[in-house]
Amino acid sequence: MKSIFRRGYVNFMIEVPSRKYSIGRWQVDCRKMTIANEQESVQLSAKVFDLLKLFIVSPDHIVSKDEAIEKVWLNNEGVGKTGFPNAVWFLRKVFTDLGADTDEVFVTIQKVGYQLIISPEPVEEEKVKNLNPSKRVMPAYIATAAVLVVAAGVYAFLPNKLQSTKSVVKVKTEVKHITNFEGVEEQPAISPNGQLMAFQWRQERKHSQIYIKDLTDNEAELRLVTRSDAEEITPVWSPDGQSLAYIRIYDNGDCQVRRYHLISNRDKLIANGCSQDKFNHGLDWSSDGKYIAYPKVLKGRVAIFRYDIAEQTSHQLTYPKLNQSDSLVVFIDNNEKIAIIRKDNLQSQLITLDVEAPVQSASKNNERILLTDDNTMIGLAWDESNRQIIITKPKQGQFVIEALSLDSNELVMLNSSPTPGSVAINKATGELFFSRHTSSEFIEEKSLDTGSTLRRVASSSRDLYGQYINADDSVLFVSNRSGNWELWLRQKFVSKQLTENIGLPFVPTTSPSGKQFAVVLKQPGEAASQLFLGSLPDGNLSKIDNLPMKVAHPYWSLSEDAFYFSGITEKKQGIYRYNIADKTIDEITHTGESFAVEGADGNLYVSRKNESGIWQFNLNTKQFTKVVDKLSARDFGNFFWMDDAFYYIERSDANDRIKQLNMNGEDKVVISLPATSIRNYRGISPTQNQSILISLHGVNDADIYAMLLD
Repeated sequence: MKSIFRRGYVNFMIEVPSRKYSIGRWQVDCRKMTIANEQESVQLSAKVFDLLKLFIVSPDHIVSKDEAIEKVWLNNEGVGKTGFPNAVWFLRKVFTDLGADTDEVFVTIQKVGYQLIISPEPVEEEKVKNLNPSKRVMPAYIATAAVLVVAAGVYAFLPNKLQSTKSVVKVKTEVKHITNFEGVEEQPAISPNGQLMAFQWRQERKHSQIYIKDLTDNEAELRLVTRSDAEEITPVWSPDGQSLAYIRIYDNGDCQVRRYHLISNRDKLIANGCSQDKFNHGLDWSSDGKYIAYPKVLKGRVAIFRYDIAEQTSHQLTYPKLNQSDSLVVFIDNNEKIAIIRKDNLQSQLITLDVEAPVQSASKNNERILLTDDNTMIGLAWDESNRQIIITKPKQGQFVIEALSLDSNELVMLNSSPTPGSVAINKATGELFFSRHTSSEFIEEKSLDTGSTLRRVASSSRDLYGQYINADDSVLFVSNRSGNWELWLRQKFVSKQLTENIGLPFVPTTSPSGKQFAVVLKQPGEAASQLFLGSLPDGNLSKIDNLPMKVAHPYWSLSEDAFYFSGITEKKQGIYRYNIADKTIDEITHTGESFAVEGADGNLYVSRKNESGIWQFNLNTKQFTKVVDKLSARDFGNFFWMDDAFYYIERSDANDRIKQLNMNGEDKVVISLPATSIRNYRGISPTQNQSILISLHGVNDADIYAMLLD
């Protein structure tokens, strides 16, 4: 295997006059080599910290490439030429992870280098009086307590609910950097002895593969476990530490659960038809070694199955309703129970149930609902030592890691981040491992003729899912600029907030005239999302009442008087049309369709939940014809009709390609971007300017961190 460079120990070459500095609202400890805010601390490598010290002592805090190569890389030009910008990138990333805005701490000076634009201030260490001259008294440093309150939307209900959870103060805990590679490192899994970490790593223009890192030796090479042409994700260890179970996803969407024996290098298929979301921990191996739990796609739902290793058979454990997904699972309480996350639209529930007495109907169930949240929980882990369940979920425009104690019912916030990540427990050390993504997302309008950028909607926050407004050439979009997810309107020179604390907005859709929009909002305390009509540019909203189904994913028709949406009832899911003039609803399809776009050819184009592809639906004959195979299930809303052509996303290891399919059946690429640049779900939308609005990832990077559990 090709050697992967790891940073080793080097002698400190840069001297600074003080041990501690404050850089704005961050603290730097030169002895510990850490940068900290009030909630957490990140330790740097020796080389990167040397560069930070060079910024501190340099005139005007400017460091050129030549100076960095000379003083930090000791005139090793071959290494320093790339090491310098990479180290600056990492410093920027650490400050961003700790709450900095883009370019708040470092700026680029063209043809010179970089500048630290916040002047570092020395921090005088507190002098401690020696109360007993015969004994040496050591200074005591007490971390600042950060009062973090649990989300108001979390509650429990039903006859077997827990008592109300209690909010608890979380004291500042140091966070360690575990990986720092170029690309996305996700889904950590810790070996039973606590010495090895398996994880998935996606490098540029490559599928994710499974690697193993030695946690006891930073100089050790990574071990590449999988080497296929498919996505290899979600590793989980066997109790004896000799095997890994993982998920393989092929380009056509086929999903397999597999087992890899680390000693013999044998790889074995366990089950087909599994389901895997981007951040979800979809596998678990029971601590007695007998079973592997995994999510399996059924018609209109995702359920948890248990694979019996000895008998080589699978058995269904959970029975979700139509359109519900049980996609996260862990064994708890000595394998007698499992904990799952059940998703219904964006609402989610944390549920436990007995493994030997699975739910078979709504009237005969052993499910215990621990939490219900208006948002989607995306991470799940079991802390056996403290008998608590760890979850990751959105909260006030951020993502938080929380721990729910099964003994005290206390819900404690452990960490927060602008972007979501998976979680895992190191039982041997009592540490929580989690991934954190670099957050930089924005909207660009790109020309179909030249591919050039015509305008950009961007901020230090996350700006997503732009929808063009024909009336005044403005853009309606979703953003967390205010601290919560809200609807915003970007006009010619200014952006204004349209909603405020009325609920979580989903992706809106605008009418052809640009005078109206429709949006689904999940309001606090409401069991289901609600559909609203809005006026533009004022943003006034009115709720559409008395809808006999759950609603999702509205998209305006080619005329002003109607829009389509996905409707879900107890027995079916399909596409409906809402007629604005008489406020009536027409059922269009009922076979699992989740998104629909009206074509100028008189047909409807639809996608289906958990299926790849796009189908043409003839409104006269009621027949379906599959017209696109390569639209991923994660991109179910990434297509539209504009003028006389159909546009959709096709992804590969190398590129995200926006393709045009015209009425003659001719298919061509109109815009090509680096892989994983475009947001899943609804990342592209049309304009009236022979251009496309695209929601983009500015940085595609994630690292794995660890912190001690109190």
